[in-house]
Amino acid sequence: MNKINQRSNNLSTEEIHRRMIKAQEAKIEKDYRRKLFILRHQQKFFRYSRLIGLIALGVLFAVAIVFWLIKLVSNIWENRDKQENSVSVEYKETPPAGFGVKVEEMKIIQPVVGETTYDVVAKITNQDNDWGVSQLQYKFVLKDRFDKVVLEKERTSYILPSQQRHLIEVGLRAERAVVGGSLEIKMLEVQKLKEFIIPDIQVTSRNYRVVDQKSKVLGEIVNNNPYGFEKVDIGVILYDTSGKIIGLNFTNVNSLSAHAKRDFVATWSEEISEEVDKIYIEPTVNAFQSELFMKDYGSGNRWEY
Repeated sequence: MNKINQRSNNLSTEEIHRRMIKAQEAKIEKDYRRKLFILRHQQKFFRYSRLIGLIALGVLFAVAIVFWLIKLVSNIWENRDKQENSVSVEYKETPPAGFGVKVEEMKIIQPVVGETTYDVVAKITNQDNDWGVSQLQYKFVLKDRFDKVVLEKERTSYILPSQQRHLIEVGLRAERAVVGGSLEIKMLEVQKLKEFIIPDIQVTSRNYRVVDQKSKVLGEIVNNNPYGFEKVDIGVILYDTSGKIIGLNFTNVNSLSAHAKRDFVATWSEEISEEVDKIYIEPTVNAFQSELFMKDYGSGNRWEY
């Protein structure tokens, strides 16, 4: 200690000050290097930390996607197994053997003598109590005296279970005289109805008049059902005193509500020459097109031929 003090005592004041300054500069340099080192490594740390965080988020997202896909595939296979296990053979009832629509009779009339214009009517019957024809394709075929086809008229209609109705066509113009014909029927679609009751459409009045040299039938119908119908088809057949058909016509009434009454009129282009003795009015409804009606009476799926 004495030697050091002696050595310090031997230094000049200037030398002592210079050494103090160097010592201070060395300390400052050391502190600067330490702070620079921390600053550089801190930036790297933050940069690597951010990168590691993004990688971790990406990994978590990928894992979540993988688990979601596994869950989705698992559900698909589970549902497929359930469907395969639950599949059952649906029993689709078919019409009985021999089911069909019968043509009872067909009449051709010539409204104006000497002209090759004809009106045609055919009576058809469905005797089955449960099955009806929702799509009935029919074709009138008119022939000459040589049994050659002169004219064909094709339409689509319907017939309900246990129903007898008429198919009417008027104003069929032929190139030559017609002496006979036939009605061809094809059932395109049938359907079974349960506890079926034919809709009650009642004719409450009917009158035959001649107005401006034209024959007219005026009438009224009432819907005695708890269902409304979009359209009511009305066939009109006129008979003379001998029971011969002397006039055919048809019309319709749209949007007939439940328990509602509606007037109708059927008009001929000229006056019927024979005396009208009887007026037959036939209102029919296509119950297959009424959603409310079929909700109560419809049974099973429609059967296509």
